[in-house]
Amino acid sequence: MSGIELLKRIREFDPVLPVICCGVRPRSEGAVEAVKLGAFDYVKKPVDLEELKLLADRARENRLLKQELS
Repeated sequence: MSGIELLKRIREFDPVLPVICCGVRPRSEGAVEAVKLGAFDYVKKPVDLEELKLLADRARENRLLKQELS
């Protein structure tokens, strides 16, 4: 299964779950499609773990804020 297929399945299961995708070409068609499908962000491989942690924290905070607003 491709990353895009996985993202689509995640969206079916939970449409608001923050998803961070990664790949070797962050400006590729796949990256653009992932963002259009609702990925929170797309990072380039190899992934910097500190950057990923900060991004995950931002995604979690963003979801909590959206939950409070609704």
